[in-house]
Amino acid sequence: MLTIGEFSRLTRTTPRMLRHYDALGLLHPDTVGENGYRYYRQEQLSDLVRIQWLSGYGFALHEIGPLLGLGDGALLSRLHQRREALRRELEQMIKKGERAKQRLAEANLRL
Repeated sequence: MLTIGEFSRLTRTTPRMLRHYDALGLLHPDTVGENGYRYYRQEQLSDLVRIQWLSGYGFALHEIGPLLGLGDGALLSRLHQRREALRRELEQMIKKGERAKQRLAEANLRL
């Protein structure tokens, strides 16, 4: 068993974030001692890595909980959907940037 401090050092996650994940139902400590200390199993490291990976892929924490319960095929489908949504968002941002560039060029011509 790892204390919350040991677990946080191994994963480079703050104890505060681990408590937050617990409160959200994403990652519960394996046991909580009578003293209130939280203990994690080494096997839970892969759960935390998955949470961090999904967060890094752009999913909000409230979206991650349901994703953790999906099988590989369903998760892969959701990842493809997320990638497509990010691509569309990027295209919109590029268009906005191009419009801003055009407006600045037009404004400079008038000055």
